[in-house]
Amino acid sequence: MLEIVKDSADFDPSRLVHMACAYSSRDSLEVITFLADEFPESVKSADDLEQTPMHVLCTYNNNLDALPIFGFLLDRHPEILASGDSTPLHKIFRHQEWDSESTVDLAVLQMLIEAYPEALTIKDERECTPLHWACHRDWVEVPMDVIGLLADHSHAILESVEEVNTPLHIVCSQDRSFYSMNQNCLELLEVLAVSKAAVKARNENGETGLHLLCQEGAPRDACQVLLKKFQGLVCEKDNQGRIPLHKAVEGSLGTTTPEELAPYCTIVKFLLQKFAGGVQEEDNDGITPLELARSEGASLSIIYELVRVDPMANLGLETGS
Repeated sequence: MLEIVKDSADFDPSRLVHMACAYSSRDSLEVITFLADEFPESVKSADDLEQTPMHVLCTYNNNLDALPIFGFLLDRHPEILASGDSTPLHKIFRHQEWDSESTVDLAVLQMLIEAYPEALTIKDERECTPLHWACHRDWVEVPMDVIGLLADHSHAILESVEEVNTPLHIVCSQDRSFYSMNQNCLELLEVLAVSKAAVKARNENGETGLHLLCQEGAPRDACQVLLKKFQGLVCEKDNQGRIPLHKAVEGSLGTTTPEELAPYCTIVKFLLQKFAGGVQEEDNDGITPLELARSEGASLSIIYELVRVDPMANLGLETGS
């Protein structure tokens, strides 16, 4: 049949290879092998979207059933793993139809990583590595074995000394609903907080993961995961000179109900237990967490927690004397 089709005026071997990779079946490997033998360039050529067959395979069929096809393509043209800024490995995690029921086989990932480990440190046009995409909020239930495999090979990304968003920052910036929707959230933080350097990494605003957790009113167990690596995080300042306690006060300003406020009261109390002197720490404008709370109209519950540590603080209240 293929011998007949290839004589057609409309015959496009590259398009057929792409289709075989997108709609993988038991016959796909036979089709791809035939086309690769007859038209060697077809298995590495890019389509109009600059996607090679390997990109397509990683997008739609990154499971164990497709392992022989992965092996065949890598054997014929291992260089296709380095195609474009968004590598085939990026495609596995960027694909918009990914959901909690999708499967990524570890054998496929291991094969791709061993063949081209550099892909794990390449940033695409969105400044994301494969691990960045794997930690994206769209993953309602994160496969921990997958995250663990990527993290094991991505220490250079997690421990970046540049002020950029690391995968840990992505996870720490999620709102509180993340922790109720994802049963593995604390384990995810444990996997990403690989070292002191990883938890001290700063984003473009000079914020550590702890700054972001406190801003979002995350559970204190989440904060503790990072503090286990470096207790001094409670003293770290961002580019505004603000410590995590400032960020917790900031985050509380947007609450409208007691239920929304409660996590921030817990975080403020927790941070002050770790670093009581934080109540007197000034930012670049000379503003302490207490002064921030007062000037921005924070809840009295937040102010109470701050004053308990510094009872001599001048609240500016009228005493009638």
